[in-house]
Amino acid sequence: MNTKKEITPKKWNEEVIPGIGMLLETARKPPFNYELAGSHGEPGTQPNFSEDRIMFNGRGEDGYETMAIKRTVADFYFCKTNRNPYDAVCVAVLIFMETCFRTQFSWNSDGDHDEEDFKAEGLAILKATFDYELLDRKSLLKSLKEKLQQDDPAL
Repeated sequence: MNTKKEITPKKWNEEVIPGIGMLLETARKPPFNYELAGSHGEPGTQPNFSEDRIMFNGRGEDGYETMAIKRTVADFYFCKTNRNPYDAVCVAVLIFMETCFRTQFSWNSDGDHDEEDFKAEGLAILKATFDYELLDRKSLLKSLKEKLQQDDPAL
């Protein structure tokens, strides 16, 4: 994956952090029940959100390598999941990022599994979070804004 062009601090704070935060929240709840942790996967830790990166891992033995999304330009970085359960959460985050920030972010997979099977659980998390069927930027960001306004009507 790579961040091709810096994501502005405004978009990062108003779209990326809340959007990924909602995805991780959905992934932790039924029917998904993923156990997520901070960047090193230690039990009792939480995913890390900062002004320039978001990092998480599976918890304990369900983790493998840190999933990191960076706000600033990064030519290449990767996350091996070893097909551990948090793989689906990583896929949801990557699809969200590429859909909303297509000119700034891209990703691919070198996994040897069927691509549709690989994406199915990630898409399920994305759809459960944002209540939409189409993968288009405008619909996804509209849904994100509506969800944020439900939480804070002042937005």
